[in-house]
Amino acid sequence: MTRGTPAQGKKGRGSSHIICRRCGSHSLRKKSGECSHCGFGSSAKITNHAWTKKYVNNKRKTEKNKKKERAKKNKK
Repeated sequence: MTRGTPAQGKKGRGSSHIICRRCGSHSLRKKSGECSHCGFGSSAKITNHAWTKKYVNNKRKTEKNKKKERAKKNKK
């Protein structure tokens, strides 16, 4: 096999990721057995980052904020 452009077409034949048992996303690497989404296979805790949360009106959508919003609506 030669290097260069003809060899690049052979890259998409197999899959390198499979469905993760813990989070269900298509992010579990076959070779290493680690999930890039939740960290399964490398850590016991589910991987969480601040940048993965959704921001709406410059406020992070978390359970605490959702509970506060519900309480405000119930008061009115």
